[in-house]
Amino acid sequence: MEKPNHHHGSKSPFPDVTDFRKHWDYLRSDNPEKRKKNYEVEYEYIEDATQTSGKEMYSCYASALKRENVIKNRYPDVLPLEATRVKLDGGDCSDYINANFISDLDGNKKYITTQGPTDVTIIDFWRMIWNYKVNVIVMLTKEFENGIPKSSRYWSRDDSNNQKETFGPFEITLRSRVPDDIARDDIISRIFILKNHLENDSEPREIFHFQYTGWPDHGSPGHSQDFLRLMHLVDNAVEKNEVDKNGGLICIHCSAGIGRTGTFCTIHLNIHAMRKHFKAHGKAPSISVVNTVFHLRSQRHGMVQTKDQYLFCYHIIKDEYIRLENEQNQKNSFQKNNMEKKY
Repeated sequence: MEKPNHHHGSKSPFPDVTDFRKHWDYLRSDNPEKRKKNYEVEYEYIEDATQTSGKEMYSCYASALKRENVIKNRYPDVLPLEATRVKLDGGDCSDYINANFISDLDGNKKYITTQGPTDVTIIDFWRMIWNYKVNVIVMLTKEFENGIPKSSRYWSRDDSNNQKETFGPFEITLRSRVPDDIARDDIISRIFILKNHLENDSEPREIFHFQYTGWPDHGSPGHSQDFLRLMHLVDNAVEKNEVDKNGGLICIHCSAGIGRTGTFCTIHLNIHAMRKHFKAHGKAPSISVVNTVFHLRSQRHGMVQTKDQYLFCYHIIKDEYIRLENEQNQKNSFQKNNMEKKY
């Protein structure tokens, strides 16, 4: 299997970061010994340490390599690790889908990460959404990019309100489609109503679907504010479902389900950890983006696919760190002034 485990509980050669302003400058500076930028050195270290050998292949990806399942993989070299793969319910049907569970930094299951559905896996995709009571889907790709199919459409061809489409026993009604007020067409928010005709006595479910179209494959988004806006929309939807006591896991997919998907998870996990720590302790926690990517790759191989995506993780985390730090400084200053007025 992959080899990130030596990083959990033992010292990484890259120290945890507390001062993101300083570390941001360091990452973009030259490493004279390696003749590369320091962020490239970090990323290449992760790449080298998480290679899977030929001998390990079969045990790592046993189900994915079965003859009957090969057709269900969008890319032959992007496969779900056996230990964390999502298993489908459904009687006589196969339990296989190219998807993995991902836990947060505390070890709690948080995401289902998967490839963009293909024409032969759309029914399986909706089975997964139904089985695991998913209420929020994040789609980080267009259906086609540069003329290449990236994800089959798993809702109605006519992308207008109240259109229905049926895939096997699943009926999906598009209740609303809204471009974002701030990010415009780069983020499209949809609400689906999902029915399962095999379970006629079950209630239809409301699914929040956020499609981020402003993110090129193998690249990084042009605007960090748009990405933070997407996170805000996703978190609001998750919170709403938790209030309704109906919240499941967040399903995230791009095309392969590792590059843009892994980048989203890396940023989302670290920003939540920072916000929680600032709220509890009034200061930033120490964070290791290196170990976060190792943590993700131990559950789905290849998460965060390019050096640009890796640097973008730092970029967004740094921006949010500065915002939270400024917010905390203002709060401290306000409290200090109040204390001085009292005395």
